[in-house]
Amino acid sequence: MNIVPSVFPRPHDISMLSNDKKTNSDAQQELWLALYLPHFSLEVLTRNMDRKEPCVLASSSNGCSKIELCNVSAAALGVRVGSSIQTAKLIVPVRVLERDKSAEAAAFDGLCSWALQFTPVVVKSSSFGLLLNVGSSVKLFGGLDSLVNDIRIGVRRLGYRAEYAVAPTPLAARVLSKQSLGKVFLDKEQMKTFINGLSIDALPVKDKQKLELATLGVKLIGDCRRLPRGGLSERFSVAFVSTLDRLFGDIVDPQIGFQLPNFFESEISLPWGVENSYALLTAMQHLLSELQTYLFNRRLVTNFLQWELRGDCQEIDKRSISLRETERDTESMLLLVRQILAQKNLKSTVYAISLKVTDLYDSKDSESTDLFKKKTH
Repeated sequence: MNIVPSVFPRPHDISMLSNDKKTNSDAQQELWLALYLPHFSLEVLTRNMDRKEPCVLASSSNGCSKIELCNVSAAALGVRVGSSIQTAKLIVPVRVLERDKSAEAAAFDGLCSWALQFTPVVVKSSSFGLLLNVGSSVKLFGGLDSLVNDIRIGVRRLGYRAEYAVAPTPLAARVLSKQSLGKVFLDKEQMKTFINGLSIDALPVKDKQKLELATLGVKLIGDCRRLPRGGLSERFSVAFVSTLDRLFGDIVDPQIGFQLPNFFESEISLPWGVENSYALLTAMQHLLSELQTYLFNRRLVTNFLQWELRGDCQEIDKRSISLRETERDTESMLLLVRQILAQKNLKSTVYAISLKVTDLYDSKDSESTDLFKKKTH
């Protein structure tokens, strides 16, 4: 079994980029890639399953269980979002899963950590989205097309489907990513022209405000911008006008970047249950891949892995693995994990697996692998 590779630039491509705080003059050079993951809540639970198995995510409302999300296999068989679970089961046998918010949070942090290999500035966006300031990374990864392609392939290998967009402002990139058009705008004026033609439904404002705009006969975002600013502020709020300004890049829109934690910890839910040790390898593969990216981004190595297998009634099977030497080569880690799994049977059915690494050491080759460190002469 091969480790899911992280996408690292080749050594001869590495240039030293500044990781210093941005100044206002830097804002003109910003280019934002937004990733929107509309099926994230389901994919967190199914990324280690057979993709051919029809699966749905259930949500309860007024005592009725309905389908919130369905995977490609279920949709292909006629299962539709919004229909009842009972109706779906009449169409085809489906595996029904429920949201696991703690697993979502852990997986989302892992995804943010993974994205830091492409840029030093990764921002958590609402509704399971990421913002990457890739302006300083384009040349490093061989051009924008190559960079976007590397990121999209990497996200897919991690088990997620993502829509994307690229724009000069973070809010525009986020709005455009939700249109599922794969739009790329390098020129701010072209971006403004396109956004002006979008429906007001695309505005990142309250639904109540969109309805009120509709009653005024406003159909497009451009129509909204032509209304008097004072009237908009009075009727909708100053924040509403600020949203428009941030969308079009008329005011500065500072973002808070994701920070790597001081130790690595990640978990994968296995809601269908795993009874065979080797069936755990796919989940372990994902966790080790996340660890590899974490270690690379922080330029660290480790020699100790702490695994926890959670079974029925929250029974926990702890397994610690000492490595022969400090490293971050997850291929050799996986080989060692396979050997240990072969020597010891599972205590019970496993419903979650986690990996924690707290023994961390500076890497000897930290200087050569620091992609975004400021160059000195």
